[in-house]
Amino acid sequence: MVEYVECPFCGKKNITKTVDYDRDTVFIECEDCGRVKYGLSALETIKKCKNEIATYLFYHKNKYKDYRSFFYIASSKDDVDDYEWAHTITKDEILSFCNCTFSEKIVQILLYLSKKSEHFSSVVKFNSNEYKSLLFLKRYNNNGDLLGRGQIRDQEQFFEEYLTKYNYIQFFEYTDKCISIRLLVEGWKRVDEIQKSASDSKNVFVAMSFANEMDSVREAIKEAIIECGFNPRIMDEIEYNHLIVPEMLYEIRQAKFVIAELTGHNNGAYYEAGYALGQGKEVIQLCKEETFGTDGHFDVQQINTICWKDEEDLKLRLVNRIKATIG
Repeated sequence: MVEYVECPFCGKKNITKTVDYDRDTVFIECEDCGRVKYGLSALETIKKCKNEIATYLFYHKNKYKDYRSFFYIASSKDDVDDYEWAHTITKDEILSFCNCTFSEKIVQILLYLSKKSEHFSSVVKFNSNEYKSLLFLKRYNNNGDLLGRGQIRDQEQFFEEYLTKYNYIQFFEYTDKCISIRLLVEGWKRVDEIQKSASDSKNVFVAMSFANEMDSVREAIKEAIIECGFNPRIMDEIEYNHLIVPEMLYEIRQAKFVIAELTGHNNGAYYEAGYALGQGKEVIQLCKEETFGTDGHFDVQQINTICWKDEEDLKLRLVNRIKATIG
């Protein structure tokens, strides 16, 4: 059944909501948030991320170009939608992206503006909802009610004062319906510094099974990475103080590229590879040749995957792929 309602994420009015009572799922189509599906099991996740979901969707909705693609909000990493065009996201992924430091938010804002600029003097336009998401603003109070305009404006001014103080941006239009922004020379310089820092990283995040039978595969992957002049980063070999998922997502964001070993139909590797792609990272997929037909999910079987026969073959082919595609 189709209804016209207020978007549960950004608050935009008259968006399309379709309820599938047979599967207990809701499908939202919002001009500002994109196409989003969730089930009853994800309601608690949505409640805990009410202030972050719209921002996450805004920054990621254009990464998947196919018009059939949509985001599936999952209650956990294992709650994956089987539909071919679904891109699963979880609470940890949403909060890790949105609850970052002030400096990291400024980085995301400047990078987004640079990607939306057709040329150096381009003016980028946003409606009021998009602008709130661009600036990582909180829309709701602790009771889940929309904040007043004055409370929203205070947050906007906090970011605006910083961005204009350092001559990163210039406003061309500012109304209740349209905000037009252009990156200035200092803004473009900062974008260049950010991009250079990311490209200089020597870390490679490896998403793979930690099972004992994969130890020899792990060593082959590490040897290939080191031979190519990079540093392998595998979560069970990394020291950290906080929860594992935010640390894992941080490692992916800091990596030069990601290797996803899919043997054993590892849901974790799929999740980490999907997050890396959403961050614009290069992902190299690996899978044991004899199991790729079952371990390689149908939506990744079209991707050029290294299907290895043994550990020696894996190392040789991975070295060649890294040198050919990463440098």
